[in-house]
Amino acid sequence: MSGIKVTWSKSGAPEQQVIDTRRRNAGRHLYMYLDESGNLDFKPSGTPFFVMTCAVTGRPFELCDALREYRYDLWESGLDVGKFHACEDGKEVRQGVYRILSEMADGYRVYSVYVEKVAVPDEMRTPDAVYSKVFELLLDEIYKSEHLPWVESAIVVTDKLPKDAERRKVAKPLKKYMKEKFQNRHIPYILLHHDSASDMNLQVADYFCWAAQRDLAQGKTWPMTLVCDRFARVGRVSFK
Repeated sequence: MSGIKVTWSKSGAPEQQVIDTRRRNAGRHLYMYLDESGNLDFKPSGTPFFVMTCAVTGRPFELCDALREYRYDLWESGLDVGKFHACEDGKEVRQGVYRILSEMADGYRVYSVYVEKVAVPDEMRTPDAVYSKVFELLLDEIYKSEHLPWVESAIVVTDKLPKDAERRKVAKPLKKYMKEKFQNRHIPYILLHHDSASDMNLQVADYFCWAAQRDLAQGKTWPMTLVCDRFARVGRVSFK
């Protein structure tokens, strides 16, 4: 987003100067967008895998601009797309999004880890325990690879959770570990929960996560073959 700065000339007349804050803040703040696939239900009806994916990026979010333009193209072709959601979008829409990701996602580094739930020890079969373990491993890898001590702040964004009790259960381990990782190293940080429709980057993370889930849990190479070079790390969580 650009802003207007008013200065005054020697004659006393106001002069306007356009400030591109997107460029000014490029690389100064690290954004981490989290998305998950599968559930943390250990009943027989639950999913066999739980996948957590983090798309790490920074401003100016040029890919988001391209995806907005693509959504307008879809509207003009008669398709009603409110937000991009990989498992709900039609084949044509998905193909278009992954084409854009494969061509324009240079500014994203994607980290993904997965849990094979049958391998989780009985004493850890709770949502908060598994979520905390997965998040810690993911953040450790990001911290090591992204040189976080050099950024001005770390901004972690997750999809808005539907129930307050569920949000507290998930947010608690995140906040605890973020404090240990960031605050104790004097790195300002913030944890945000927003509806994915409000931020195109959350929709990007969803599409990366869907690719990882299909590759890891289902052994399907598409669309991972299109975006695999964006993944900095894909790993399996070990509870040994």
